[in-house]
Amino acid sequence: MSATKRPISILVVLLVLCAVPALAMTAGGPPERVRYLRATGEVVSVDAATRSFVVERRTRAGNGERLTIYSTPDTTLAAGGERREATSLRVGESVRVTYREDGGRYVASRVTVLAPAPAGTRAAPAAAEP
Repeated sequence: MSATKRPISILVVLLVLCAVPALAMTAGGPPERVRYLRATGEVVSVDAATRSFVVERRTRAGNGERLTIYSTPDTTLAAGGERREATSLRVGESVRVTYREDGGRYVASRVTVLAPAPAGTRAAPAAAEP
């Protein structure tokens, strides 16, 4: 390679190496990480029509705080080592919920039943088909 072409080739390679990362950053960059939260408490209500349930948990101050949490078809529910439908939650069950905030709503990714509901407690009725 001639003495004049070599510096130009090096310059072109350096420009390409600098341009590729800059283009990647302008294309939106890396996706935002999902921040998962946890809550442990007692199920105080279940609404099968909206696929939601309310968990009452104790805050550090000792007060009760109620969270309305929505489930999706992807939400997993485990009770006693077995999988159940998230809509089969019962009032009175003690649960641990892993959830995320999505559009101002709390959406469960996983629900684990820690203690069953007292005897005689039923699951919420199934949602009517539209």
